[in-house]
Amino acid sequence: MNSLCNPDVSNDTTRARQSARLSIVYEGVAFGGVEEHVLLLLRHLRRAGFVVDVITPGSMIAVCPVLFRERLAELDIPHIVGTPPRSRLPNVVSDITFMRQVFLQQRTSIVHIHNSNPDGGRRATIAARLARVPVVVRSEHLPPSANLDFHSSVSLKLTDWMTDRFIVGSESCRDEQLSLLGRDPQKTQNLYYGVDLDRFDPDHNVPAAKRALGLDPAIKTVGKVARLSPEKGHEYFIRSAAQVIATRGPTNFLIVGNGPRDAELRLLTENLSISPYVHFLGYQADTVPLIEAMDVTVMSSINEGISLAMLENMAMGKPVVTSDEPSFVETVVDGESGIVVPRRDPAAMAAALVRVLDDPALISRLGKAAHTRVHAVFSAEVFVQQLVALYNGLLHYTPDQQAAT
Repeated sequence: MNSLCNPDVSNDTTRARQSARLSIVYEGVAFGGVEEHVLLLLRHLRRAGFVVDVITPGSMIAVCPVLFRERLAELDIPHIVGTPPRSRLPNVVSDITFMRQVFLQQRTSIVHIHNSNPDGGRRATIAARLARVPVVVRSEHLPPSANLDFHSSVSLKLTDWMTDRFIVGSESCRDEQLSLLGRDPQKTQNLYYGVDLDRFDPDHNVPAAKRALGLDPAIKTVGKVARLSPEKGHEYFIRSAAQVIATRGPTNFLIVGNGPRDAELRLLTENLSISPYVHFLGYQADTVPLIEAMDVTVMSSINEGISLAMLENMAMGKPVVTSDEPSFVETVVDGESGIVVPRRDPAAMAAALVRVLDDPALISRLGKAAHTRVHAVFSAEVFVQQLVALYNGLLHYTPDQQAAT
């Protein structure tokens, strides 16, 4: 494995100078895993001694998720927003000017841009360099093949040159950054994302959790937590549910999340005559009580990076039946901490679910191994320690300087 992928972390490099000001540039349009990751990151970075804020340019504020803004307010994180453009066309110059002024006024030390699209964040990168911000970092949350444009690898060259590090959440995402976008391997770094492990207790009462949701404790329950958007592959999950019910009889399926495909997916369950067993629970701020009620969890995504929902399922000691999306294959060990099936294959997913659901010993074994793996590899604390060490290294900040603050 490349030495950049998991840098050594020592206790004396995991805190920042109190003067280190970090601005996260956020340009998202829907609340999901990226937003949860950013919020987790903000909580931990503030504890590590950074002065943090979030910046959204004016061209993006109209589509900035209300829930994300509310969660920032709950955390008392400053959200600095630009003036929306007067016309329908985004104003490139005004966005760059606004962010440059903010970086100068805040004396920003680090700009960390979060993207799900290789073309995102270019204005923030240019603004940061015009403001002479010392460090510019980008997190790429999806593999570029999910949003690859013919011109991307060419048009990104200028802002790639201006960027100090590209952070990805899996080795497969890193491989795509190098092969599809031609990014510098010395600047492209994998840091496995993590979750706050102390939030998740594998020792919970599954029958009680089912009763709390109005479910029969005697009926096995399968669950999927994800935004209802095309890349999540819900249709394959629902079609596999129909096959599971046809094979083994009554089985409950929980779909947790909201999104643009809600009506379409509900209609699919009706057409498959499985509506009594498929429960759409919408967005839930706290998914733990719902995961507690699940005997098995599913990830059916077509194209995605590391999934926080999957990590949370595993931290709760739940077996995972997952598509063979490359980042997911890195997350679970097939046959040990989960079962991997081909993408877009409801029959294979159904067969795996029936196998696990009808074998209590297998449920227990896979769940325990999943819990062990997420604790070993996917801790938020370790992720943030590695990120802070990266920041400090790019700032040329030494432990001696820290002791002097």
